[in-house]
Formats: sequence, structure tokens, C-alpha cells
Amino acid sequence: MDPNALLAQLRDVQAPPDISWWPPAPGWWLLACIMVSVGVWGVLRLVRWRKKTAWRREALQALKNIQAAWSANHDPKALTEIIVVIKRALASAQQTPSVMSSSGDNWRETLRNTEAKLDAEDIALFSDRQYQKDLPVLDQEVFRKAERILKGVRAE
Repeated sequence: MDPNALLAQLRDVQAPPDISWWPPAPGWWLLACIMVSVGVWGVLRLVRWRKKTAWRREALQALKNIQAAWSANHDPKALTEIIVVIKRALASAQQTPSVMSSSGDNWRETLRNTEAKLDAEDIALFSDRQYQKDLPVLDQEVFRKAERILKGVRAE
């Protein structure tokens, strides 16, 4: 046996083929499933939250529309419209249509129980001042208080 003949039979070292990126390892599949599940859960949660708070967005938009109309002609009936919007929002949030027909002490108590922390003057403004002969002078502060009431209402 000739050593040169043996050396001639040797071939170069062959590198293994490159590792492909597909298919991924089982851990990556698990991570992808978890990420998709969390994404779907988040989207469903967002949709449910948007539906649950649609009444608030509609009430705030109605309040802005009343404010725009009031700015144009200073109609004193705007206070009545504001109260109707507040009642509609409370009825939608609390799932109790009886709020729409509440008045007097019952309505004052409902206003007192909102998270807006209204003082006695504000409760009087939004409960029975609209029925007095001298309607209160509306200003931007009344609209801010109404907005605070609407933002403070929590759905049950």
C-alpha cells in the first residue's frame, strides 16, 4: 500500500447543509399560538369595552351639540336638553329605564350618587332649577359640570 495512494483517496471536509428557518421549533409554535391567543383576546376585550361605553360617547357628543347650539342662540331650554342627556346616559349605564321618569327627591338622590361629587347648588341646578320662573343663566361652567357628570357615571 502506497501512502500516496491512500492520501489520494481522501476528500475535503464537507460542511453540513445550512439549517433552514422553516419549520420552526415547537417552542416557536407555542409562542406563536400564545401571541395569537392574546391578540384575539385583546381585540375581543376592546370590542366589548367599546360597546359597553358607547352610551358615554353618544352622550358626550350630544352635550357638545347642545353646547354648540347654545353658543349660537343662548336658548335657555338648553338646560332641559342637558338634563335629558344626563338621564338618558344614566338609564343606559345602569340599565334602568325608570331613571328617565325620575324627578324631585328621587332624581336629586340619583345625582347625588354619581361619582361626579356634586354640591347642593349643582344638584339643584340639574334637578329643579329648570322649572323655576327665572331660568338660570347658562355658561360654560354648566356644560363642564354636565360633562363631569357624564364622565363620572359608571356602568353596572
